[in-house]
Amino acid sequence: YVIVATEAMAVKHVLGDNFFGPNAIKGKRGGKAKSPYDVFSKVQYQPSSIVLHTDPTSMPANREDWCALNVEMQPGSDMSQLTVWLNAYYPHVDFPEDTFETWNALRKVNHVQKEAFFQRVVHTSETPSILEDIESIQGKKNIYFAGSYCVFGMGLLEQAAASGKRAAEKLLDDAACAWLNE
Repeated sequence: YVIVATEAMAVKHVLGDNFFGPNAIKGKRGGKAKSPYDVFSKVQYQPSSIVLHTDPTSMPANREDWCALNVEMQPGSDMSQLTVWLNAYYPHVDFPEDTFETWNALRKVNHVQKEAFFQRVVHTSETPSILEDIESIQGKKNIYFAGSYCVFGMGLLEQAAASGKRAAEKLLDDAACAWLNE
């Protein structure tokens, strides 16, 4: 049993050509057919970034307007900036100064402590059929898939963890059935 817990675009690299090659699955008349594993190439991603910093310019100009979660959009942009004021979000932690985590910064952030870049899954009108297709191959050849692309949601780590739990539960159910059948 294997759980492939990676971004959808990496699944083909993990499984290799035996799953994605032109002869991976034969058509009903012996011709070539698309592999059901090609569904992973349909998942769309959006480049994202997150910055840990102490620059208050990512917050509202008036400090009285600061909240634990602050969202900002600019006209003409389809992206929003989310800044978490960590001092308010984690009141039990003693930060030495105001500390922020900004997702998709709309302007340059100063006093950066750490910056990370990643891909975030984007749900589209195709998502329901993509999720159905992924579910239809869960457990085939004893391979299970986990990632934020396997469930509805924001496409963040919480969804990845939920899909991992779901894949593990299915694996355990399938393994138990196989063991009982033997």
